[in-house]
Amino acid sequence: MMVKYSKLTNINSIISIMKNLQNSKIGKLIAFVALILLLQKSTAFAQKPSTLFLPARRCFTYPTEQLSTNSIASDNESNVFVTFWDGKVASINLNSAKMQWVNFLGGQIIADVLVDFTNIYVLSRAVLDNEQSTPDQTNITIRSINLQTGITDWQTKVITPKQSDLSTHIFREKLTLVNKDGNLCIINKNTGQIIRQKSLGGNLLASLYFAEDKLVTGTIDKQILLFSLENEQPVSVFSVSSVATAFFLDKTIGILYWGDKAGMLRSVMLQSTNNEKIKKPRWEFRSGAEISQITSTSFGILISSLDNFVYMIAKKNGKLLWKKRLGGRVSTKPLITGDYVFITTNNEPICFVIDLSNGKIVNKFSLAPDNFFINSPLLIKEEFVFPTAKGLLGFSVGRCISDQ
Repeated sequence: MMVKYSKLTNINSIISIMKNLQNSKIGKLIAFVALILLLQKSTAFAQKPSTLFLPARRCFTYPTEQLSTNSIASDNESNVFVTFWDGKVASINLNSAKMQWVNFLGGQIIADVLVDFTNIYVLSRAVLDNEQSTPDQTNITIRSINLQTGITDWQTKVITPKQSDLSTHIFREKLTLVNKDGNLCIINKNTGQIIRQKSLGGNLLASLYFAEDKLVTGTIDKQILLFSLENEQPVSVFSVSSVATAFFLDKTIGILYWGDKAGMLRSVMLQSTNNEKIKKPRWEFRSGAEISQITSTSFGILISSLDNFVYMIAKKNGKLLWKKRLGGRVSTKPLITGDYVFITTNNEPICFVIDLSNGKIVNKFSLAPDNFFINSPLLIKEEFVFPTAKGLLGFSVGRCISDQ
């Protein structure tokens, strides 16, 4: 409405000028040209089409078969941060497709890289007897590394017994580390000082979900835990009928969505943001198998299931809007950009671009038959960066970063 009003106002102004200049041919010509340009600009602004259906071109290749399966990260400008199986972390420049810096940490990198404005945070563990298969699970080191130089600013050792699988999160000045045994460690991200270590109790699932100041997770004994990172205390623990496997928390309206091993997706209203008491589910939806991913979109709730389908579910009532069968299970976290989602499966060297409004495939990014995707892609400006078993690949349907 604002666009139309602005356009109409400007048109009326130009018509008024044309009337005033009716005796001047040059004046009429200037006004007419200005009118055409204004209409073109307003139409382009109001109806800018997507280009994701266009053929993609290769922007860069960084060949290596040593990338770890941890997710990649970026500074949202022109650098990607990756980890390797031999315990190093590096910055790859997308303009030159070359390594900007590398930091040899030693041991084995065990969690996704976290990034803020100035630093990246990397977790590694020592390796016993030079064998990658027998790591020392109690000797975990977290390092803060400068984005520009690759120099370590600080490092802190953290003792985590038993399970080594760690999930990490940044909230304000705090780094949060949680492992599957329920051991939680909170660290000051500026100094590396340990603020708190405690046990959340119970055996947690691998599918930990962070929503700003909240941690949501499930336990093997069919409970869901909501934990506040603000006051470092649990705010709610409630029992469910099946082991929960995936979560999404919409803090703006106080709704929690969770999926379970039985293939059920549920939506519950939280009574308040400070004291989350779970009400009866607002609605339920049944998929064909265990739910592995839940993602919120402007069209609804997108879920991935181990039945090889992705589903779009209405947020209001849980109704099925569409479903799409794929050639295998969704293997990485979907990437949402605008009205589209990028999805990879574990059986195909293809990344599908799906229209979120109807579930139709509008484009594909294909790899060589002997290659496969190892984690989710990133969108940096107009370029999509894919981590694969053969290295980093960059594609774009518009401009590559190296063009700019």
